[in-house]
Amino acid sequence: MNCDQIFRLALFQADMVKQAGTASSFVVNAELVSWVNDGNRRLESVLHATNADYGVRVMNSETDTTAERIWGISYTPSTSLRIAVDTTTYTLPADFKKMKSIRVVTDSYETVDILPRDVSTRDFQEALRASNTTSFTAGSTMFYDIIGDRTLRLVPAVNAAMDIEIAYVARTRPLVRYSTGTLAVTDADTAVTGSSTVWSTFSPFDANYLDIMFGTSGSATVPTPDPTWDYDQINMAKVSSITTNTALVLAANKSGTLGAGTGYILSAVPQVPPEYHFAIADYVTAKILLKHGGAGAQKAGGFIELFNGVLRDLKANASVRQSSEANFVEDDDPGFEA
Repeated sequence: MNCDQIFRLALFQADMVKQAGTASSFVVNAELVSWVNDGNRRLESVLHATNADYGVRVMNSETDTTAERIWGISYTPSTSLRIAVDTTTYTLPADFKKMKSIRVVTDSYETVDILPRDVSTRDFQEALRASNTTSFTAGSTMFYDIIGDRTLRLVPAVNAAMDIEIAYVARTRPLVRYSTGTLAVTDADTAVTGSSTVWSTFSPFDANYLDIMFGTSGSATVPTPDPTWDYDQINMAKVSSITTNTALVLAANKSGTLGAGTGYILSAVPQVPPEYHFAIADYVTAKILLKHGGAGAQKAGGFIELFNGVLRDLKANASVRQSSEANFVEDDDPGFEA
């Protein structure tokens, strides 16, 4: 489910949808977006703890030559990530969270070891002072540390440029929805044309995890999401890529023509496995009921327990998902309490 479908399911569960199908104005979209992101973050935190490789992304300074917009910041690995002569400091991608590995991919330097070291260690300090005037050859050793949020410190400085590949745990983009403007699309085509839209500059979008839901042809009214919709290419489709502010591409041909001026919703899909999307809906339901107060706050406890039960199951089954036992930090427990 995408975040709008999660909203809708939560509103149903909280009895906030009227018989006519309209939702209560008691909660607004801004609150729902905030709550769905909070529930998603808590689930992701446990997934990171139970699966060390969850959310890992790979970048290569030799092959990744196209600029990418990450969290609103343009980043080109071939220029920002390539090891340069006499340089020890590099800026990592904006979504960087934790380094998993670094390796050199330049011919003749593939056997260079790049090992993690704290900047205060003797190894690191000696490498920092080392002269880079001598030849840096295959089999040499380098050390790295992450300074601050996303600064890579790599020593010693070298006298030959090298390309590297990094594998890192990436921060996922926030779940967002967007329905400004209108669109048009032709039957059996993947090209969607927007009007008064800013799809490419709306930086929170991650086109790899993005759905589009269509309204009625020629009507600017946005569609009412249904939690049961799947990718039927009529009501809902998966986005393949965003080309410009007014053009995007569907992952499969649209079924049926929608004339100019059609309302729509672009809605992010949580990157957690689909079986956990219902748990996020339970979390949002609890937040709605807690806001309502009174009897609603009492009902919220059941949905809180459903959500926390999923977190407990994830932790209990951690050994199934990876070869070694998971370690948990008590202060990072993302369980939800009223």
